Amino acid sequence: NRGELYKQSRYMRTLNRFNNLGAWRLVDISQIPREKSDTVDFVMRLTPAPKYNFTTNFEGSFSQSVISGNFVGLGMNVGLQNRNFLKSANLLNTNVRYGVELGGINSGEFIQTQQLSLSNSLIFPRYVFPGMNNFRESFRGNIQSILSLNAANTERRYLFNLTSFNTSWGYEFI
Repeated sequence: NRGELYKQSRYMRTLNRFNNLGAWRLVDISQIPREKSDTVDFVMRLTPAPKYNFTTNFEGSFSQSVISGNFVGLGMNVGLQNRNFLKSANLLNTNVRYGVELGGINSGEFIQTQQLSLSNSLIFPRYVFPGMNNFRESFRGNIQSILSLNAANTERRYLFNLTSFNTSWGYEFI
């Protein structure tokens, strides 16, 4: 802040906080001392990271068992990441996964297991909890607040059909 005493630790903490935000690809803070003065000017250069990141991947497996037979597993994952959700450097990750287990060709039942899941996580690069501001002000490190929502359905032929929902709220101290 203007007029405060310079501390190298605060400079490094500020630089690290900007680098930990997913919204910035490159961060540079130049320190420029004024001639014949005890004042330092700071020039901040922030290069934004691409706002969206899209990923896909495929996976496969093969299992062999005397009891249940031979199975081939195939899966596909699709993910979308928004690095500046709500225009405040919040990180939103959304992933969809579909998997299938194939087997039982001799019995005529080709698909043995199907699984579909959707997961979302929202990471706030700050402490989020109403009424607890004194904790945030006393802690000098970086805190991230994380909200996760997940839903999945697994159907195993003749054994079970499982639907699950999970929600979590947590903090990460960096």
